[in-house]
Amino acid sequence: MSGATEAQMSAFADLTLDGEQSSTAERASSLGRTEAAQALDEEMPYSPPGKAGDARFVALSTVAAESVSWLVPGRVPLSMVTLLAGDPGLGKSTLTMSWAAGVSTGGLGGRASDVLLIGGEDVPATTVRPRAEAAGGNLDRIGVEPLYDEHGDPRDAEIPGDVPRIAALVRERGARLVVIDPLNAHLSAGIDSHKDASLRKALAPLSRLAADTGAAVVVVAHLNKRSGDEAIYRVNGGVGNVGVARSVLVLTRDPDDPEGETGSRRLLVHAKCNVGQLAPSLIYGHEPATVTGGIETHRLVELGESDVTARQALGTGGAENLQGEAVEAICAALEGSPRRSSEVKQTLREAGYSKSTIDRAAAELKASGELVIEARGDSSDGQVKRYTTWTLASDLIASHPIRDATLGATESSPGNTREIGVPQAPVTSPPASGATSAERNKSDTQRTRASDPDERAA
Repeated sequence: MSGATEAQMSAFADLTLDGEQSSTAERASSLGRTEAAQALDEEMPYSPPGKAGDARFVALSTVAAESVSWLVPGRVPLSMVTLLAGDPGLGKSTLTMSWAAGVSTGGLGGRASDVLLIGGEDVPATTVRPRAEAAGGNLDRIGVEPLYDEHGDPRDAEIPGDVPRIAALVRERGARLVVIDPLNAHLSAGIDSHKDASLRKALAPLSRLAADTGAAVVVVAHLNKRSGDEAIYRVNGGVGNVGVARSVLVLTRDPDDPEGETGSRRLLVHAKCNVGQLAPSLIYGHEPATVTGGIETHRLVELGESDVTARQALGTGGAENLQGEAVEAICAALEGSPRRSSEVKQTLREAGYSKSTIDRAAAELKASGELVIEARGDSSDGQVKRYTTWTLASDLIASHPIRDATLGATESSPGNTREIGVPQAPVTSPPASGATSAERNKSDTQRTRASDPDERAA
């Protein structure tokens, strides 16, 4: 059992019942709970563990509690397996290299330590070394593990077949990070990556390796093509991969990237954590780099946190569907009556939508004419407090009366957006009837947002 020393383990009895022990157990079954325990203590004293296969009982009271230690704070725990998943080409290997660089220099905290990279796709000379150099790693501490077959030819490491060799090298070097990228390229023959039981059998030795050596083991996997599922079900291998890993991270495109699908921003979301709270999502940007010999490569640079969750980033099919969901959420929040825009935004933020997603959804509704924005003022306490309201066009009467406080009159002017309840500046003339949709939206925006900072991004 993880966490128990040999001395602690040897202090417990082999509870296999045979011979005289069976009769003791039979007698104890007719006694009360306390008397039964005393009878077993007297006739079955604790002894060192017996032969392999014997059952043993280890009381949790003898196991020293330990806090979780982290390689990457809150995301990649030491002594455990972490799964990093994502679509091909988004930068998973570049991200693990940034972690490797931090471990090799001590930049992630703790002492500078060795890193073992087990990869079957990237060539060390043309890809791995330039990438490590671009990330600022100590090249003497980041290494690969060459294996050879019986003919002396290089071969890929196999999981779980080569785990004992890998563990021996981790102990020898004192490595704190092991990266297997990608996992499927290293599975031993006979392991079916589509079957939960088979995959767990392959990954269990990696969990033991991590626990025994104290290293963080990061396995890299791809996402499947299913859409609409929760993030953890999008990982190839399904619950077999996800179940063994104590932390699951997903690298995807940033749905808030202004450049959309062609943008270079990436989002690292935390989909599962058995040993702590889910960490905030992190935004990364791809940055070109030139290293020794004029070789061009790239690195990932952390840009900050995002409030986009794993479900939002993946569970609904990406940014486009997420924006569609936000549009529906705004319509639901506005059904029946106008509401202050700040209240609607807060409702959606509490539902998990990011500010930029809400802004894009509101802009879509406004451009289609479905969202009416009105600047209002409240002077009931002697001071003018400005705010705006959002209303669905379908909830307005055909000609909405707007009271002009300066003249004490009422106007019906569907082409104008007016402030209600406060002294008015002259009304800006509406755009010409032949104006484009973009021009009309721009005119509306200038009139409605100038007085309310809350609506400047709407």
